[in-house]
Amino acid sequence: MPTMTPVEATVPTVAVRGLSISKLDFAESRALLRAWMTGSVPRRVATVNLSFLRLADEEPRVAATLAGSDLLTADGVPVLWLAKRNGTSIPGRTCGSDLVPALAEDAAEMGAPVFFLGGAPGDGEAAAALLKARHPKLQVAGVLAPEVVLRDEEACRTLAARIRESGAKLLFVGLGCPNQEYFLERYLGSTGCSLGLGIGGTFAFITGRVQRAPEFWQRLQLEWLWRIKEEPRRLLGRYLKDASFLFRAWRQSRSRR
Repeated sequence: MPTMTPVEATVPTVAVRGLSISKLDFAESRALLRAWMTGSVPRRVATVNLSFLRLADEEPRVAATLAGSDLLTADGVPVLWLAKRNGTSIPGRTCGSDLVPALAEDAAEMGAPVFFLGGAPGDGEAAAALLKARHPKLQVAGVLAPEVVLRDEEACRTLAARIRESGAKLLFVGLGCPNQEYFLERYLGSTGCSLGLGIGGTFAFITGRVQRAPEFWQRLQLEWLWRIKEEPRRLLGRYLKDASFLFRAWRQSRSRR
């Protein structure tokens, strides 16, 4: 298991499987990211769920990339469980499907152009249009859903240059973990954006193409079960791997206490 230290020392964190997860609540995280959105230093953010922890546990490169982020938030109830198991509570989840609409609203108020990268074909356009309808002042700098091949450095540099030319300050990257984190690690500085977030399948949630769990399920901390019900073929195998990892991580944390 990797051992990492927090990059952003001013943010209170708790160590979960070697990663420093923020203890800020949603409102505090949003305020911090709003401040970073127009800063001069590019900042990258990852919203960490159980799959992220498992991948980081299995692959040191994933762990190092996540640990190098400026903020890691808890996107998933099991992350909260493991934090509490380590003796420190996190106030609640800060997930991409909540952050993206909130930050789009902030960007509209601040006049910060936003670029939508990734997602399934059509999802980025639909999400951008919906957010624009909610916030007419939102400046959509661009929308792209290309096949991003990270080993094709020339293509990635060209993509980063295109984002820079758009004038975007906020970059949403929906390429899935770990590709979105790798892209931000390597190319965020070349995009000219002040803030980059890896947001997974959030565009599909925003548009409603993939339904989030009703609030009742979320309050019961059963959103994961809802998602399996909705997409069993795509998610059941991954969630079984995650459940096995959670059981192991839970037992190991107990043995160390």
